[in-house]
Amino acid sequence: MIRELENRITEEQLDAIVKIIRERCTKYRKISQELLFDELFNGEYQTNKRKQGKTLAIHNGFPSNETIGNLSVEHMDYDSGRSQSKFVNDHIVMLLLFDSSSDTAKYLEPYFAHNRNGFQNDILFAYIKVSFGRNDRMTITLNLPNANGQIYAKEELYSEEKAA
Repeated sequence: MIRELENRITEEQLDAIVKIIRERCTKYRKISQELLFDELFNGEYQTNKRKQGKTLAIHNGFPSNETIGNLSVEHMDYDSGRSQSKFVNDHIVMLLLFDSSSDTAKYLEPYFAHNRNGFQNDILFAYIKVSFGRNDRMTITLNLPNANGQIYAKEELYSEEKAA
């Protein structure tokens, strides 16, 4: 656990989030292998169906108003109709980002302010990042940016490469 996040989020909550991400990714991979999937999503309008579909499948594993321990799940709209999952309690605001998301995107700037004052604020900001590398291997990390958006601390929560 990243020291600054202790008593703000638990290992059990992180494990529950990782479990949902892994389950949703497994289900998506299974249906994307079916012939009907390619029949429905072929052609010029769906150039990146595998990546976008996987992202959507994972976000849909976190419906609004659900809870994971004392974390409330919220749906966050940003940037021209895009949306993502947000986890909130009295001590942390945490987003679920993917490797296609910039760690310093403009819409994240207000969140970085939570991490001023040497991470001593009542509420801190962190994010879970899901990345897909070589052979579509998934890695999930917990990231704590500083007030400028630069990564201050990072912890690997799961790696398919290491699990294989």
